[in-house]
Amino acid sequence: MKYQDLGKTDIKVSRISFGAWGLGGGKVWSDMSLDVKEISDLLDYASDLGINYIDTAPVYGIGTSEMILGRVSEIREKCGDRAVLRALHFISENERVRKEVAALKNENIDEFLATVKASGDSSFKFLQNVYTNADVMHQNVSLALLVSEEELAGGRGVCRVHGGGFAGTIQAFVKKEAVKDYVKAMDSLFGEGSCKVLMIRKYGGMKVI
Repeated sequence: MKYQDLGKTDIKVSRISFGAWGLGGGKVWSDMSLDVKEISDLLDYASDLGINYIDTAPVYGIGTSEMILGRVSEIREKCGDRAVLRALHFISENERVRKEVAALKNENIDEFLATVKASGDSSFKFLQNVYTNADVMHQNVSLALLVSEEELAGGRGVCRVHGGGFAGTIQAFVKKEAVKDYVKAMDSLFGEGSCKVLMIRKYGGMKVI
């Protein structure tokens, strides 16, 4: 097996990856459902070939969190701790999205904001897409989240990492009376115009033509 550097890190990944799309079965791949033994055998075979790069995503394994948690030791040994953390984040995130949708439909803004914050905390802690290990000296998104939490304390709003992660932005839901102070804090930290204010209409998207 041939290997290459992963971006600018010192991590070596195989040039051939293991595509895990069909392993989850369920609603997405009902014609390709595999049992745990078959999945384990496939991963073992890939490992024997020298493959250490596994292509996965949230939709690939709907309902597999129990299986992952039940085999944490084995997965850690084969793939490392970060793979476990990121997999469980993705699975839990699907449930949080459903909670956010339900909260909005029920006009429960407090529940929506609490779920947004929980999603952001999980993304920072477990998905770990807020800064790159190749450049730990620069953590703009982490700093923005820290200052945001200070500014929005006391029920003035919530924040979370949003978009591209390493080179992305943060998203903050800020109460009207706190917007001016929040913008000032962000602009003083990152420069004038760094904070963009968006207002959301209660009517949502509408066709006008």
